Amino acid sequence: MRRIALALALFSVAMSPGAATADFVDDYAALLSEARIDEAVALAEADAGVDAPGTAALALGAARFAAAVEGLIQGLHRYGLASEFSNAPLQMAGLPFLRLPAPENPAPETVTYAGLRALLVDFAAGLDAARAALEGVPAQAPDAATQLPLDLATVRLDLDGDGDPDGSLIDLMARVAGPAGAFGAIPERFAADFDAADAAWLAAYSHLLGGLAEILLAHDWEASFDATFAGLFPRSFPHDTAIARQARERREAFASLGPLPTPPACARWEDDPVCAALWLEFESDPAIGMAAMLGMEGRYASIADLVAFVHLLRWPVAEPARMAAALAHLEGMATMSRETARRIAAETDDRAEWIPAPGQSGVVAGLPIDETTVVAWMGVLDEIDEILAGRLLVPHWRFEQGVNLRRMFLEPGALDLVLILQGAGVEPYLEPGPVADARTWEALSGAFGGRFLPYAIWLN
Repeated sequence: MRRIALALALFSVAMSPGAATADFVDDYAALLSEARIDEAVALAEADAGVDAPGTAALALGAARFAAAVEGLIQGLHRYGLASEFSNAPLQMAGLPFLRLPAPENPAPETVTYAGLRALLVDFAAGLDAARAALEGVPAQAPDAATQLPLDLATVRLDLDGDGDPDGSLIDLMARVAGPAGAFGAIPERFAADFDAADAAWLAAYSHLLGGLAEILLAHDWEASFDATFAGLFPRSFPHDTAIARQARERREAFASLGPLPTPPACARWEDDPVCAALWLEFESDPAIGMAAMLGMEGRYASIADLVAFVHLLRWPVAEPARMAAALAHLEGMATMSRETARRIAAETDDRAEWIPAPGQSGVVAGLPIDETTVVAWMGVLDEIDEILAGRLLVPHWRFEQGVNLRRMFLEPGALDLVLILQGAGVEPYLEPGPVADARTWEALSGAFGGRFLPYAIWLN
């Protein structure tokens, strides 16, 4: 039935473009609210030739981007990623791509190193497809050509691949933002009117994530997988080691506890005898004590695994061409971030802006944009451009000369974090020349009122 309904909708788009343009945004938003991402992609593809091609191209790029993220999470779910142990920052599940909220899978497929690499390859390809659509958004008249009003709080994702919505985009944004809390307290309604500037913004993010994926794919990290991923995939890890058995047993013991009691509504530290009694009863429950013990063991194990992961982060180059691709992505990220700012500056409307120009109304609370912020962000991009081009060198605490980061991408050696910090890992890339000045970065970051990281996550 769902396929029949989609076919009829696409037929109506083709036969009645004027009406389809009027209804497109509502139909698109309805599909996203039901986690029917593939159908949203198909709808946007069919609508690409009607009266508002910019809106359809933005919608197509956004849906493809969501499909890439959803596909990655579904793959991690299929392999049984234990992503709920990601509260503390010093844990394995806080690593890039592993902090995604994959639902619990009681019967996962056996995870393999090759399987995880394949997920990253598919994810990168999905981002490329999203960016291809986003680059089709016309930039000359952003106000008139592209308008995609959407309430992000209504967008849902199918995180386990069963066809039903079981995760929200808002939860995903909060997880990705992490401790920085880039978006602050996200309201129940988070409606923005996305436009051509936001197409460039999302293209920049696709470059950033694609660059991270390419760096991982450029290197061989199988030894890290073998030694440290048992706790991340406790039910599906392929090697029968003592650590893997312990992680699996701990996971099974936690699952056997069943639904845990709800904590009292009052604060634990309140000076109230009734509240104190409620907490005493709650904490005396054997299941709560066992859950706390298992959780503590899991956190200690995850921290130990992270230490081992860092120890093993001396990855040989497996596919050097991917490092050049990663550099191209980072350069593209900076270019599209500049293009985002250019398009924002050209706007004449003021319609619930995702990233506002000074004087416009923005939907993200707590991160105001003014002229000082804009100038500082352009300064950040100037520094990034110079570093990626190799014209500005990266300082190292040990050397007077600077490190040519561009050559590290184009002439890659083994990625060894400890040797990079110690100095031997960057010695082949030392050069005389201008070195990035910490004082410049301090001045630029100071323009963001002590919240440079949240702004950087948001502005990209």
